[in-house]
Amino acid sequence: MVGTQKSISLDEAVANAAAVLAAKLSGNMSKSMENLMLYEVPPLSSGWGRAGGMMEFVIKRNTRIPTKQTCTCQTARDNQMSACMGRFEGERAKASDNFLGELSVKGFPAAPRGEINFKVSYEIYENGILHVSSVGMATGKQNRTTVTKYKARLAEEEVELMLADAKKHKQEGKKERSKVAVMNASSDCIYSIKRKLEEEAIKQRTSEKYRQNILAKCEEMIKWTDTTKRTANEGHE
Repeated sequence: MVGTQKSISLDEAVANAAAVLAAKLSGNMSKSMENLMLYEVPPLSSGWGRAGGMMEFVIKRNTRIPTKQTCTCQTARDNQMSACMGRFEGERAKASDNFLGELSVKGFPAAPRGEINFKVSYEIYENGILHVSSVGMATGKQNRTTVTKYKARLAEEEVELMLADAKKHKQEGKKERSKVAVMNASSDCIYSIKRKLEEEAIKQRTSEKYRQNILAKCEEMIKWTDTTKRTANEGHE
């Protein structure tokens, strides 16, 4: 056997692995099998939901385990005190279609949007158990959750159905990502205008009435985008 074999069925893989293990334990390994390595991989990708409800793939399917991936996130709103990180598994572009559970990060100090960072780590051990942890970089507070997965959690038929479903909705997912990207860019622009209006130089050159009117419009747009994003996440933020 040469190279990586990806077309083998689950039952065949188990049978072949058992045969290799038996040969290794009995000392009857042939020369052609001496350098054979067997690796376990997750059948589906794992990740979290970004602002706007799209899936951020942290550990992609067929990644060799054990593995650990860490990403840095930022607050999405002014004076945001906590973040609820959805845990997701699957290949669909929309995070809510892959929902698995939640993990909260709390205790952020009041600060403008994007100024508070926190890290989220996904780690899959050799036994197939997923550990998800988050830590606030300003507070040092850590939260951790464990998901027993990959070990008889999904049958091969279920995985194949989920992959086929993701392929079927691939174009739909691309359109959704484009829409969310525009919405996030709009949010960035609104917050940028809001911060600019708070600068002392702008206050001195602009009437207070005009400035307050623009700030009110900014708040309206922020509320609208937040509501739209929550709807997109279907309650899984």
